[in-house]
Amino acid sequence: MTVEISTDLPCAAASVLRPDDIDMPEGTEVRHICRDGRYAVVIRGRNILTTKNTADDLLRCLKVVEALWSVLADR
Repeated sequence: MTVEISTDLPCAAASVLRPDDIDMPEGTEVRHICRDGRYAVVIRGRNILTTKNTADDLLRCLKVVEALWSVLADR
């Protein structure tokens, strides 16, 4: 199963989210990519539940990063 999440965040967001990839479940791969100057992430996994849970975790992290980025951009 493959899940791709595209955001309006700049590519620098990868440096904030990449450290969370430590100790990924076996068979799960997370790729942080920069596409047209925007951050995207691709999650690949063999187990659908594990892939879903990984996507949920990443979405929670993205919500925080987007909120912080918005506050900092307004300064």
